[in-house]
Amino acid sequence: MRQFSFYCAFGLILLALPARAAVKEQFLVAPTYVTGTLPGSIAVGDFNGDGVQDIAVYDEWRYGVKTGLSILLGNPDGTFQPAKTLSLNMDAVGFGSVVAADFNGDGKLDLAAGVGAGTYIYFGRGDGTFAPPVLASSVTYPRQIVVGDFNGDGKTDLALLGGQITALSVQLNNGDGTFAPPITYSVPGYAESLVAADFNADGKLDVAVASGDGGTNEITIFLGNGDGTLAIGNSYPAGFQPYFVLAADFNNDGILDLIDASVDGVDVLLGNGDGTFQAAINRNLGYCDSFALGDFNHDGKLDAAVGCVSVVYILLGNGDGTFQSNPLTYDFGASRFIVSGDFNHDGKTDLIVAVNGDVAVMLGHGNGTFVAARSFYSGSFGYDYGALSAGVADFNGDGKADIATPASILLGNGDGSFQPQLTFNPGGSGFLGVGDFNRDGKMDIALGIFSFLPTELSIYMGNGDGTFQSAQDYAVPCGVQSLVVADFNGDGWPDIVVGCYASGGIYVFLNLGNGTFGIPSNYANSSGSFFVTSGDFRNDGKTDLIVANSTANTTSILLGNGDGTFKAPVTISTAGNPVFAAAADLNGDGKLDLAIASDVKPGGAIQILLGTGNGTFRQGKSYAVGEVIGIAFGDFNGDGKLDIAGLNFGDSVISLSYGNGNGTFQAPVLYGAGGISSWIAAGDFNGDHLLDLVTANTLGGDVSAFLNTGAK
Repeated sequence: MRQFSFYCAFGLILLALPARAAVKEQFLVAPTYVTGTLPGSIAVGDFNGDGVQDIAVYDEWRYGVKTGLSILLGNPDGTFQPAKTLSLNMDAVGFGSVVAADFNGDGKLDLAAGVGAGTYIYFGRGDGTFAPPVLASSVTYPRQIVVGDFNGDGKTDLALLGGQITALSVQLNNGDGTFAPPITYSVPGYAESLVAADFNADGKLDVAVASGDGGTNEITIFLGNGDGTLAIGNSYPAGFQPYFVLAADFNNDGILDLIDASVDGVDVLLGNGDGTFQAAINRNLGYCDSFALGDFNHDGKLDAAVGCVSVVYILLGNGDGTFQSNPLTYDFGASRFIVSGDFNHDGKTDLIVAVNGDVAVMLGHGNGTFVAARSFYSGSFGYDYGALSAGVADFNGDGKADIATPASILLGNGDGSFQPQLTFNPGGSGFLGVGDFNRDGKMDIALGIFSFLPTELSIYMGNGDGTFQSAQDYAVPCGVQSLVVADFNGDGWPDIVVGCYASGGIYVFLNLGNGTFGIPSNYANSSGSFFVTSGDFRNDGKTDLIVANSTANTTSILLGNGDGTFKAPVTISTAGNPVFAAAADLNGDGKLDLAIASDVKPGGAIQILLGTGNGTFRQGKSYAVGEVIGIAFGDFNGDGKLDIAGLNFGDSVISLSYGNGNGTFQAPVLYGAGGISSWIAAGDFNGDHLLDLVTANTLGGDVSAFLNTGAK
């Protein structure tokens, strides 16, 4: 269920957020504001009369949490004040929408919100507060509400889709914010969305209804008679199960067109000006259910921001009802509703995206891009396993940082953007490492296929141009959970170690000196070898291993003998389901320290273990930063001290903790990550000598690049 009309500007909806300080961010991201459990729609308007756009956010009923409505008053710089919640306080399930309009003619914006029991009006006081709700319509389960003057009397009426069997209802305003009984029209199939506009240029408001279930998959036109009644017109094939529809002029002919979002992407139906429409022009983006419109790049052509499952696509219009190829992508994990507007008063179109529990504010640059971490499709292996890991290296020798995922290579352009994916592995997702395994000066890839059963280690030799040779496969008698590349026997050739979750085993593949590998050696370890990393923890020139054992709540240390073999593991307690380990000198004493990530929920943390230089560690501080599954080190603010970026899986955020240089860290600053992310890495992607971040996003099958702003 989606709401509103681009043409009927008051048909928009909103969510509730807490305040956010107007500070310069370390990374180029869209600021997010916490809302209810499941924000479903957003309305935009000036609720307190200060000339700045505010938002109202409708939070749908879920998991026993009642429907709510939150008001976020806007600041002139595009930030928002803390949310003020208006309780709908209804026992009925809420799957409705919210719209903003002046329903009682007092010059102050009011809100109409739908819940299971009907539609309620919150009369605005003009100061950003609202009177208690009054029942305006008893049409149950309103899926979407739009507003307009359907009988030409200058009063704002309601049109809505609702009822147990969805129907179109029009309710005329009495002028005081009360409404006449509904005039109801049957609609084909199960209607999801509607928009009100004048499609035949007769000065009377019409309605277009998108219907999906029941095999209809069409948009039906209801032509207005000018007295509040409608006459059913033609129906037009649309995408499969259209969820959302808006009206706008996409080909600049002065005639209103239609656009819908559906399982098939988006469809544009060009209007003929007489209330009829041409056949749909489809842009297949997969499952899409929301969008917002505007001229994002100031070229005079209408563009669209389309929400499709986990990502928002920016489609730049060609001015003829079609869109440019290769849309920009922003991954938020879920994009439930989008609205557009100029929220910071700079003359450029911005976006607000409702995601799970948040709204994200994407300020526009005026060139079709937005202040947010861009995402780049990297391929997936089904719904559950997209990019489980990522590696950063220069794979084509042009001096620019590229990204490797288990499915593809994204060659960097040197400005923080990446070329379309080059697929190199169609076999399955997993965990990768990079190195020059045959020492030919070209970077290669090692990929351990993710599985809970015996699997394989695949070696892809690089051609030096971003492409790779066919895989050389080596059997692994367990399901690979992690992989690390290092020289374990001191011969100058990179070797590989894989960790196995189910058996807890560690398998060492030694390089034979030509890029091929021998039969692996096995080292027994605690069950649940979730992650393995390496380093010289005794300062003896020999590479050691560290293993995070999730189910055992321990970390194992396997000291290297320098010949590719290791001593028996020594374990230390690291509570909280440790799933990731990273090594660096965090206190500047020349000895490698450890950061251990735990993803237990609640209570996840990053635990610091300070190295003594003899292979043992002393306890450092622990930092509660949530369900952490990955860590990247780097001096992100340029103060000469190592910082920690932790990837929080459950809340899809990055926690950035600035280092104090002594092994302790400051309180984390949180950034919204790209979708459901499973991996984080650092690199300079735009050549400005500042460390950026990249996350691999499991659900979206893409990666998100977070460019460093240089903030101190």
